[in-house]
Amino acid sequence: MKLFDPLDINGLLIKNRIIMAPMCTHFDMTSDRAQSYYQKRADGGVGLIITESICVNKFSDNVFIDKLRRFVENIHLYNTKLFIQLVLSDDIPGSAKKLAPYSFGQYQQASISDIELCYKQIINAALACKKIGCDGIEIHGAHGYFLAQFFSKRTNFRIDKYGGCINNRMRFAIECVRNIRNNIEESFIISYRFSADEFMPNGVTIEESQQLAFELQNAGINILHVSAGIGTDGEYRVTPNANQPLGVFSDLANSIKKVVRIPVISVGRIHTPEVAEDILVHDKSDFVAIGRALIADPNWVRKVATNNSASINRCIACNNCIMKISRGDELTCKVNNNLF
Repeated sequence: MKLFDPLDINGLLIKNRIIMAPMCTHFDMTSDRAQSYYQKRADGGVGLIITESICVNKFSDNVFIDKLRRFVENIHLYNTKLFIQLVLSDDIPGSAKKLAPYSFGQYQQASISDIELCYKQIINAALACKKIGCDGIEIHGAHGYFLAQFFSKRTNFRIDKYGGCINNRMRFAIECVRNIRNNIEESFIISYRFSADEFMPNGVTIEESQQLAFELQNAGINILHVSAGIGTDGEYRVTPNANQPLGVFSDLANSIKKVVRIPVISVGRIHTPEVAEDILVHDKSDFVAIGRALIADPNWVRKVATNNSASINRCIACNNCIMKISRGDELTCKVNNNLF
């Protein structure tokens, strides 16, 4: 199966094409609980783990960084590579308001100095991840979060160099990448996750995302992680439910793959080995990212590799996990009581 063919990302060899997709757990990432959860999926055979997002401002804490080092070392025991997903903070110290591309309601327009601070924080976070042994990072630019808001016409009404035409709207993302790449070794992998289509009026379209993907590649990105939707548009869009087809976003990944030379990751209801293999065989993407199916069965990869797919504990796409974490609760699974 192509699923088990190794693939090189800019000198980093991934043992198979299966990635554990980033998904919030609300476990403390430095805790034994988080370690056990992720380690179980590494032991199950995934080639690469992309962690849930960690806010870049946490990497100003040396104690946190030192604790995270053990996490990285333990994942590597399984010949599994590890990327930490980084998300920019929209918090304003001492204020209930949040930063956004422009001011409205409870949101305050991010100033140029706010944006420059974001560059400093993401560089610092990336360097810390490299220092503790991570194989790479992933920048979270998807699902309507702070960075994604700048790219979308739906949320960006600025009239300065960060708003207006598409080149201005993608500037924040491109400069984040360039700032990291200018301060870190070429061998350190940088992934970028984005919503290739926001499925909203005036939202990001696939044609715009193709332009973004091309420019991200030129800026130094090594791999592109193609998701869709925005967090406020009903979680079924970001995390498709049982009414959505299997492999629902794979055609978006295919559209991105047509305009770049770097590897592309597909995600979205890739719950069966047949669907995963079909995406790879038809060259829609180079990797498949699996989230909820690995929550339901951490041994999904091993079972497929040993021709034991019939015994997989199947994800039913009920999105109980999403509903729990959306309320701020810890991750649970309706079909798997043994996450650890």
